[in-house]
Amino acid sequence: MSSISTNYRELAPEEIATVAHECADAWKDPEIPRRQYESVVQIEMAQFRSGVIVAPFAAMLRCWHAIPWAAGYKPTVLDVGAASGAYCEILNTGDIRTEYYGCDFSKHFRKLAAKLHPEISYEVRDARDLRYPSGSFDAVVSTACIMHVLEYQQVIPQIARVADMFVVLNKTPLAEKTTYFRKEAYGVPCLEIHFNESEFLGLCKDAGLDLIYSTECGEGARSYAFRKYQLPHQQV
Repeated sequence: MSSISTNYRELAPEEIATVAHECADAWKDPEIPRRQYESVVQIEMAQFRSGVIVAPFAAMLRCWHAIPWAAGYKPTVLDVGAASGAYCEILNTGDIRTEYYGCDFSKHFRKLAAKLHPEISYEVRDARDLRYPSGSFDAVVSTACIMHVLEYQQVIPQIARVADMFVVLNKTPLAEKTTYFRKEAYGVPCLEIHFNESEFLGLCKDAGLDLIYSTECGEGARSYAFRKYQLPHQQV
């Protein structure tokens, strides 16, 4: 676990709802975007630009390039939980170019992203209710976002719904059984969930996502690329 996440404590079942309620707005804290950018993002981006392998960036790119994009096609992509918008640069590495859109729970992340990447479209959205029309984007990606949402069973179908063709869920922490923690992220108490892989992939399957690729992402996490298929109740 990264040093920016500290004081992990596993939660008993009867504690989960209370802690989730207490930490519901943790990622709206106005200090988190600056702290995250200064302590992690700007360092990792400098490393990436100099050719150093950064585990979550590399895992995202392996998933992204496992998708069978047609030569010359420029896919639209929504980044859910986009934070400061760093993946707009990562996803435009190499031959594939994207039309990138970001969204996040926090207006403070949107403000920072506007300074760092003024060229991108970025909106404040709740991952549990994305408020985009179904199939709005060729692909939807998300990095280390679902693990902070108690109602992750709502988030996965939302991500699948707004994707037209593909989904990448990057840096998903795994455990033998789905386990809930209280931790501090950048000094702010929050909830973190580590998923049983079979349960997690089952939820993705139920949401209409067919796994096409997976890869290690470091620190006990994996990243997944999915193709969206039409569920029976979605058929016209």
